[in-house]
Amino acid sequence: MKYSEEQGIPPDNSARLLMFYGLGSCIARLLAGRVCNIRWVNPHFVFQVGSCVSGVSVLLFTVARSYLSFALCSVSFGLGNGSVVTTSNLIFLTCVDAKRRASAFGLANCLTSFVIASAPPFAGKFNLTMRLNDHCSYRPFSVLTTEGINYESEKVSDTCWKI
Repeated sequence: MKYSEEQGIPPDNSARLLMFYGLGSCIARLLAGRVCNIRWVNPHFVFQVGSCVSGVSVLLFTVARSYLSFALCSVSFGLGNGSVVTTSNLIFLTCVDAKRRASAFGLANCLTSFVIASAPPFAGKFNLTMRLNDHCSYRPFSVLTTEGINYESEKVSDTCWKI
């Protein structure tokens, strides 16, 4: 919101961007769940597409100048994030046998929340230490896109998924 206000978007319209993000995320969670129910669809690929959509929308936020472009970026980030959250939870639940699902799901979400909570302070410290203040959003774009592209090549994804 602060970035959009710096670009000349009124505060009321900036606050609505969160609503667009939430709607996109809610719709994507429902659609990703339905798509993953299709027998021949691999949830890892849905996760990969969601990560790429999130990464590209983060990059496009840096070039957005109008309210419409900010709204489209918010919706696209919400769509990507919603599909990533849904498919990652599905992968957590299907990666282990039925007896260990509850503990695997809890542990995976605990570790994920730790990374999500610790990443912004670490990135801020990194930017201050390295004096990298311009074009800071290119780094999350590259991380999210690389995560989406390389996810399938990891050994874990190949051994976890069983149809």
